[in-house]
Order: sequence, then structure tokens, then C-alpha cells
Amino acid sequence: MARLLLGLILPLGGRITFKGKKPQENRLRTYLIFENPDTQFVGFTLREDILFSVSRLPAERREEVLIGALKKVGLFEKAHLPVNELSGGEKELALLAGAFAASPSLLVSDEVTAYLDPISRKKAISLLKDYARENLVIHFTSRGEEIFYADTVGILNKGSLRFYQPAEILSNLSLLEEAGVEVPPWLYLSFSIYKERGEICPNLQALGRAIFSIS
Repeated sequence: MARLLLGLILPLGGRITFKGKKPQENRLRTYLIFENPDTQFVGFTLREDILFSVSRLPAERREEVLIGALKKVGLFEKAHLPVNELSGGEKELALLAGAFAASPSLLVSDEVTAYLDPISRKKAISLLKDYARENLVIHFTSRGEEIFYADTVGILNKGSLRFYQPAEILSNLSLLEEAGVEVPPWLYLSFSIYKERGEICPNLQALGRAIFSIS
């Protein structure tokens, strides 16, 4: 699906547009981060890799944007390290830095958090949420707790894609279960407590964010 959004493959029927244009016409405004970071680096060092993302900018702006992107993800001090010396979590954050440096209008994140430790995962989600304030971010994930940070959630199940508000899903966890999405135990517990009491949590999404931030 991510490749469809970016025009890397064509749909068998219908059409896909972003801001009135086909994906193939929006290549400079879109960016894809793959699940496996090792397949996406093009530079030997982190600095060289980010420079590739800003290569279309005027020369006098590249250094400023590069530094800003690395500081944003907390990797400025490791700019001159070979990318193969970065940890798995740092590699994913490095890809986010490259995306932020490129400044796309549409950022597609394909299971970026799949192999991250809890601390790096929370940081990555927070960075994506922050970027989504002024741009469109589509984040593919199989982790149920990450829907707490979404504005709209799409669930792909048996070839059908349906969209929900996060609160709709959090009040009906079977939507996630049927789609094979991992539901964390604490989410089951929170939902079960309110269901047992016959209550509706006034803001289950905010509750989930709070629990996710400290879990």
C-alpha cells in the first residue's frame, strides 16, 4: 500500500491523488521510510546520508537544514559516524532525520517502529506526531498502542480498508484483533475495567497516551 501511495506501483483500478496530483507527479513532495533501515542508507556516514536528502536545496541552506534535522532526532553528536556503527534505534531515527531534512508534504512511515526498543519507539512516534502538525503523515504499524497518537486510523482486514476515529477502535478492540493487530495487555486491562463498571472513559485516547508514555 505504501508503494501505491508513492506511485512506485500502479493500482489495478481507481485512482490515487494527493493534493490533486497523481503520485508520479508528486515525487519531490513525498518520502517513504522503510521498515528495514539498512536498505535505505546511501551515504557512508550519517552526515553524508542526510546531505543526500538536502541535495536539491540551495548550497547555502544545506548545512543549516542538516544540523537542524540531526538535532531534532538527537543524533547531532554522531553526524560523522559511519551509519553501520549506529544502533538499530539510531538508524531509524537517522532515517527520520533524512525525512525531516527533505521536508516532504507527505511522509509515509512503513513499520518504522517494528524493531525499536520502547524508548526509541516512543521518541519516533512523538517525532512523527510533531511533523504531522503541518504535514500529512501516514504511519503503517501492527502495534495497537500507536493508534493513540493518530487523528484517523485505517484498518486493513481481508483486503478491505476502513477508516475510524481512534475512540471508535478503543471502545471496540475486536476491530484490532480481527485484523491481527497486536493489542498490549494494559490496553485490554483498561478497557475491561471500564466495561466491567459499565462506564465509558471520558477520554480513552488521552488515557492511552499517558500509559504508553510511561510503559
